[in-house]
Amino acid sequence: MTVRTDLFSTMFTQGFGFVAKANKHVFTVVPAGMLHLPTGRLVTGDAIATLDFEPLSRTAPTGVYPVEASLVTVAPDKSLVAGVRIVFSDAPIVSWELAEGGTGGAPGYTGPLGLFIDAQMLPALQAYIDEADGTEWWYDPPKKQGNSWEVACFSPDSDRPETCALFQTGDGDGVFASYWGLDASGAPALLITDFNVVP
Repeated sequence: MTVRTDLFSTMFTQGFGFVAKANKHVFTVVPAGMLHLPTGRLVTGDAIATLDFEPLSRTAPTGVYPVEASLVTVAPDKSLVAGVRIVFSDAPIVSWELAEGGTGGAPGYTGPLGLFIDAQMLPALQAYIDEADGTEWWYDPPKKQGNSWEVACFSPDSDRPETCALFQTGDGDGVFASYWGLDASGAPALLITDFNVVP
């Protein structure tokens, strides 16, 4: 465990509060939808810059899994996404592993709009973006779910059921690493991306 991974259970505890710099911060856990992983070749990265990504080195379980966002209040009228996770199982986490590979072959990525997607769905998302023809496609009403934050699962191809997940990356500043939460057998139970909002 590290200082960061010690925070993960706290970040996803509904209603948990703490005080920092004389301000009270409270976590709210928000369901974002279901993510389809037909091959388990999971891609993470900044969805605005490019889709020229490689999958993470570890293969995720195939199937359809819930995605949850952890929102934390940073001011009386403002919340940020502190982290986003994919829940593969409810097995207890016995160890954490930095998610290697992916964008540029190194852990983590930067950018304001994060992405979880199966590598098989990248061409469909690219076609969706191309069809938007330069508009800010990530602000489509079906995907926007809030005023100061944004997180959603949606299908980029209306003829297919497979989804991807989009989410605001905290305040968009920093390098955002992901971590596999492994169960007693060494299988992934969670994947969490941390946006460095919580000190």
